[in-house]
Amino acid sequence: MSLDTALIGHWDSSPFDYGVMEASELEFLDDGRGTGTLTNTLGEDVTEFTWHCPEPGVLEVRDEYGGVERVRYAVTPAAPVHATDPVPAVRFEPSLFFAREYARFVLHPCDCEGKQDSGQVPDETPTSSHIPRIIAGH
Repeated sequence: MSLDTALIGHWDSSPFDYGVMEASELEFLDDGRGTGTLTNTLGEDVTEFTWHCPEPGVLEVRDEYGGVERVRYAVTPAAPVHATDPVPAVRFEPSLFFAREYARFVLHPCDCEGKQDSGQVPDETPTSSHIPRIIAGH
């Protein structure tokens, strides 16, 4: 089973969905597992999945209910809505978890655990043993 390491990490559609009442997030772990989250005004729906790349530029996702989706993808910089500078992004065709384009989400240290914010962005890739938690408002 082949995994494209460029996909590993956390991806968020909201930078490309400005003004939309819902957004999607994807988490690709290095062991072939992941989650897809759809968030809207009614709450959020999280679906666990397994993933692999049967050929370059093709992603196959099998959700926890047995559904299988095969999509083409490209990891390339793109400028979000109302931004001038491009960010690391992935584009799916057709859409995956209700969005076509996602920006790589980078965790930023904060003072949430009593530690001073160093201002540095950690160079950590989520793995099956390290799933970062995002704390709202930080």
